[in-house]
Amino acid sequence: MKNVRVVMSDESYARLLAKSRAAGCPGIGAYLLKKAGELTYDAEAHSIARKAEKIASRRAVGSEPFILKKLFSKDDWEGFSKSARIAAGKDFFAGVSAGLTPGIELGEKTGSNHQTYLRVAE
Repeated sequence: MKNVRVVMSDESYARLLAKSRAAGCPGIGAYLLKKAGELTYDAEAHSIARKAEKIASRRAVGSEPFILKKLFSKDDWEGFSKSARIAAGKDFFAGVSAGLTPGIELGEKTGSNHQTYLRVAE
């Protein structure tokens, strides 16, 4: 997968961020791919999982166990396609299982079979 860097003004960034949130995209990159007709659910899922890693790493060490869905607002989560949410869950789980997400560990499964995660010291 290739990585593209774009430099823009603070004003442009703020406008694009607002538009990406309104479109239900996890970030500006996903929004631009969506506008260009290039956003696949795999790319969307990868973007969701990376954003989840950032959010999870900012949680307090020792805080309550969490599920992936709870890292996002209800509107943001429902704005992602179902297939992308499922793929993001698999991607996030794989990263945590492999130890690629420092400070995040696997927790127990919930009664509804959702995987929980724990924020631990790095």
